[in-house]
Amino acid sequence: MTDAFNYDAWTSALERGELLGGRCQSCETTFGTPVMVCPDCSHRGLAPTPLAETGTVHTVTRIEVPPTGFEGPFFVGIVELEDARLTARIEADDGEPEIGDSVTFAGGLSAAPDGRVAPLFRLD
Repeated sequence: MTDAFNYDAWTSALERGELLGGRCQSCETTFGTPVMVCPDCSHRGLAPTPLAETGTVHTVTRIEVPPTGFEGPFFVGIVELEDARLTARIEADDGEPEIGDSVTFAGGLSAAPDGRVAPLFRLD
């Protein structure tokens, strides 16, 4: 774990199968994705912190026509964790994810043509 929470630290953790968030060192608010400045108190000191790996689907969208380089259809949504929210890809073996469904972190997904990594959650 690094001593700064930024995009590179976040994606490196995802590549290792770890789900990190950033915790403001001033007001202790936790974020699921990198931010430069705490939106709650404007402090710039954010440190990496492990996030809960289970949560619920807060919103979900089915992508029917994917961007170039992606295969569809697939689902993306906001996952509500105990300590933060984050946007993620959501996969289900059967059916479609729905708001309120329980999900578990399944690692980083490198589906983008440029190799960028995104969090992947699966329905429980």
